Amino acid sequence: MAPEDRERARDYAHIHLDDIADRASLFQNETIVLTHFSLRYRPEEILEALGTLPAGVADRVIPFLPRPTAPEWPVPPPA
Repeated sequence: MAPEDRERARDYAHIHLDDIADRASLFQNETIVLTHFSLRYRPEEILEALGTLPAGVADRVIPFLPRPTAPEWPVPPPA
């Protein structure tokens, strides 16, 4: 999400967060689902960056990110 990563995103046919911000006025959908993020960034960093999006877009973004802590699997029965 660093500005210098924008060209690299284009090289791989990906969208950079700045591209979304720049086109915020064009989004007409109720929800914007983001499903692929660089592994260079932790989920906390991604959420922080998403918070910089314009209000009209940020409130419609749903990022698919790993849970902060994965639950034990299988879930043990209640004691």
